[in-house]
Amino acid sequence: RIYRTADGVQQRAFVAQVGWVNSLSYSPDGRYILPDGESFDSNTYIYNAATGARTATLVTESWNPLTPVFSADGSRVAAVNDAGTLVFNSNGWTQVGTLLPVFGGTFTCDGSALLVDMRTAAEVYSIETGELLRTLDYGSIGCLSDGRTVSVDVEDPDLLRINYVEP
Repeated sequence: RIYRTADGVQQRAFVAQVGWVNSLSYSPDGRYILPDGESFDSNTYIYNAATGARTATLVTESWNPLTPVFSADGSRVAAVNDAGTLVFNSNGWTQVGTLLPVFGGTFTCDGSALLVDMRTAAEVYSIETGELLRTLDYGSIGCLSDGRTVSVDVEDPDLLRINYVEP
């Protein structure tokens, strides 16, 4: 079920999958919904947010995927399976690059790499090759309006250090 946040009124209901739905990821343009949950189906499905119709099937071969995410521009989706993270283009829903040896993460702002939170640092992985490109010490990661990714170091309360992340 999808509810309007302003007043809690249900907007629509549809069957997204069999089993538990733990969270939903919306595409940045609001057209697609990607559910995360536990089911007896090893695929990940993309749904039309307006109609609830199944739009695509991502062959992730995972019985318990972690929260799938869209890139900031909506051109890519990352979904986790039992061996790592797979990346798909949203234009045709085809797999891009190789299986990344990590479980989850978020895209760099330009969608070219995956940032993985390692609690005390962030690792940046190439989507095309799966290789670790660099490790960042950081406080948090963000996107600037021009599409660049930054890490913000907030350990020292008297100093704010902003680092540009080049994948």
